[in-house]
Amino acid sequence: MKKLFLILLLWVSFTALAQAQLCNCNDPLNILDNSSEVLFFHRTLILDIGHANIPVEVFGNWYDSAGMPVSGPVNAMTDNDGFLEFEFFSPPGVAIDFDIHYNSGQGELSLLFMGSACDPCIAIIPTMSQWATICLLLLMMIAGVVYQKRPSYQLQ
Repeated sequence: MKKLFLILLLWVSFTALAQAQLCNCNDPLNILDNSSEVLFFHRTLILDIGHANIPVEVFGNWYDSAGMPVSGPVNAMTDNDGFLEFEFFSPPGVAIDFDIHYNSGQGELSLLFMGSACDPCIAIIPTMSQWATICLLLLMMIAGVVYQKRPSYQLQ
């Protein structure tokens, strides 16, 4: 039992956690075309390596802020808490994958992160029943205002 616990403890100490930000159609940093369609989503990859000030190499299929593919690794450093936030851009419908290399002090480690693709943004148009509800509410509001504004006659 102790051996299993030690193996699990070592595995957890060597494992880094990665999480990519979900796609947001309303992010002001998205790259848009002339018709305001999203060409590239602004996203952030957050790595929890657990060791402060570690140099990290990030390989992957992402784009820069000009919409150009990034070739080669990007070198970065973790902060004092062992986190690394890496901003990138990805086109709709294309899954992302990253290969992250770092040295934790016990040797060179590698982490493969595969993320989901962003769905294209779709404008939400109300259905016929929703339009009918909107019109009914407007008519009721008008009738209520007219009822409240009618003159009242009182006999003296």
